[in-house]
Amino acid sequence: MKALAALAALLLPGVLPAQALRTITGTRQLADQPELNVNVEFAAGRLIVTRDERGALYRVKVTYDEDRFEPRLDFSPGQNQLAVGVNGLKGLKGENRDLKGQALELALSPTVPLTFDMAFGAGYAEVDLGGLNLVRAEIKTGASQATVRFSEPNRGRCEKLSFHVGAAEFRAEQLGNAQCRDISFLGGATDLVLDLTGDWGKMPQANVDVGVGIADLTLHLPRDIGIEVEIKRFLATFDRSGLTKRGDRYYTANFDGAATKLFLDVNAVMGSVNIVWR
Repeated sequence: MKALAALAALLLPGVLPAQALRTITGTRQLADQPELNVNVEFAAGRLIVTRDERGALYRVKVTYDEDRFEPRLDFSPGQNQLAVGVNGLKGLKGENRDLKGQALELALSPTVPLTFDMAFGAGYAEVDLGGLNLVRAEIKTGASQATVRFSEPNRGRCEKLSFHVGAAEFRAEQLGNAQCRDISFLGGATDLVLDLTGDWGKMPQANVDVGVGIADLTLHLPRDIGIEVEIKRFLATFDRSGLTKRGDRYYTANFDGAATKLFLDVNAVMGSVNIVWR
């Protein structure tokens, strides 16, 4: 009977072999850790990143398809580096297999200065970097549905936050809470929401560079800071409501006297650029 079932799985359309899922976990308690450099590479599945509330440097749980992927969970104390995820495809076995069961859950300490590099392929991602001590982050996504948010203000001083987004549905929420001086975003054929609201703290100014192609971009802009918009577009519409044009740039009415000024540079090729005021 087992042989017949295996043969049916191979011959009948739409019948795929079951996933061979395995799980590994890891945690490390806080010590005298000067910093933590985190590298996440996750090809496909469900990705969840949050802050840890129980005194750990990190907590990790990786569920992976052992027929197609190899897990990675390496911590190098001397380099203050954590590398976690799954390492690529192993052959073609189960190529069309549903990867919904594959997942990575990562929780990080909110007290240790953190650099965060993430490369995420296909699937679903919920990344909350709010309340961490973030110094720098680079986030890359492929054909995915992904949300990156800063639910609480950053505890440290952020130098740079960058996004590279492929053919995806992508949201970045409450980026003001990141309190980064420089934010850059590069997107392909996508449906994008960039939310620049949140607590910008006492920063005198911040720079946001956005480049998109064949995309519908929605910008959520805060009313309580001064904003300058410079836009270059080709076959792309631009909703300038709430802004006044001076020369070749657009400004909010409160720009000149604002304690915090946001300089927004947008390059758009086809699609649309829309503004929602918050």
